[in-house]
Amino acid sequence: MALLDLVPKEKLNWIGTPNELVGAYAADGYAREKGFGAVITTFGPGELSALCGLGGSYCENVPVLHIVGYPTAQAKASGRILHHTLGDLSYE
Repeated sequence: MALLDLVPKEKLNWIGTPNELVGAYAADGYAREKGFGAVITTFGPGELSALCGLGGSYCENVPVLHIVGYPTAQAKASGRILHHTLGDLSYE
């Protein structure tokens, strides 16, 4: 998630939430108020949880960008245990 390093550098506003679903709803509310919102999640359960909130944004044409962090090809090939894996090289 090297993208997160750019948040302070680019003077973006970081708003943390307790989980991805709340983050999606917060991005929706922000977009309704300011014109555009974004939510960043990890792959797997995080991105799937956010989809519930993003579905409402989509249905009502609210512009929300969903950015999903994912391990690099090199990290995946290493066989190391990564977020949401058991070190079996399965990312399904």
